[in-house]
Amino acid sequence: MVETGSRGRWRARRSRAVPCGCLFLSLLVAAPSFAQDDAPPERPGIPVVGRPTSDFYNAAGTSVKLKAEATPRKVAQNEWLTLTLTITNLLNAADVEKPSLKALPEFAGFQIDDAKHLDPPLDAGKRDQRIFVYKLRPASTTIETIPEIAFHYYDPRRLVLPNRPQDKFPKVLSNAVPIHVTPPVAPPPAPATPLDVPAFALNLATGDKALSPSRSFFHGATWLPILFIAPLLAVGWVMLWKKIYPDSARLAQLRRNRSVRTALTALTAARRTGHDIAGQAADIMGRYLHERFDLPWHARTPAEIAGHLQSLGSTQQQVDLAISFFKDCDAARFAPTDAELPGLIDTAEQLIIALEAPA
Repeated sequence: MVETGSRGRWRARRSRAVPCGCLFLSLLVAAPSFAQDDAPPERPGIPVVGRPTSDFYNAAGTSVKLKAEATPRKVAQNEWLTLTLTITNLLNAADVEKPSLKALPEFAGFQIDDAKHLDPPLDAGKRDQRIFVYKLRPASTTIETIPEIAFHYYDPRRLVLPNRPQDKFPKVLSNAVPIHVTPPVAPPPAPATPLDVPAFALNLATGDKALSPSRSFFHGATWLPILFIAPLLAVGWVMLWKKIYPDSARLAQLRRNRSVRTALTALTAARRTGHDIAGQAADIMGRYLHERFDLPWHARTPAEIAGHLQSLGSTQQQVDLAISFFKDCDAARFAPTDAELPGLIDTAEQLIIALEAPA
């Protein structure tokens, strides 16, 4: 009977210990989940292990979302639009870096201005939000959408396996924005400049001596050699100037044509400003080819311009010079950095000289 009672008490203790052990194990397993429910620090430290090598901009958050908006959605090829990228559910909004669209191959068809002064200041009422603003100018009418933007961020609440720290950095994409690009708009003609004639120029001279020649300057035979030498000096100077500066002499002759004169004047103004020389030079030469050689407005690529010139019977040297010039302009306009190729204005003037050369 004693043995039976001891065995019964042992069984009773074991029955009570089993639920306690199960409860302890359950709490031990659930402890990480309880820790994850606690709010993470506002600006968590981002680990280096597992950090992505691209599309990561020092952002941390939970369920981060990106929204892209463009205004206006219908633009001409030579006009700018505004792209606004809104990022929400951030934990360190002030530390997030602005994505560089110039480094993304998907945006190779746009001219991009991502200056920091375009971004609005941080909103104290929305501490989990960051807004970045870009200026985009499409380079072709074939562009129909603004591409998606990939964005990695660090999620401190995300449960991952010890051997997969990279899972702490999920990836999200912004929405693609449809746009409609129309052919470039021709600039309006320059208004006529009124002549400011002084009042004294409108007063007619009267009297007996109004039409009488002056005798003080050409009096005497001493001025006769000068009258013969002066024209010879002028002709000699013109011939010497043409020999020393053949391009300038040729340009002076070409200025007799209105379209050539307009293009050369605009190129001189672009050289003085020194701002966006590649874009100005390309637009000026495009208008010149349109007015002088009936180049369609939609033809803006080097291949399209070369095909049009070949159809008009231009020489291969003229076509090669046009292709080289517009390729240099595109390289300067759409380079990842704001770099200008030297000598674009000089190349444009040489192209005009080559195209105006007699066949």
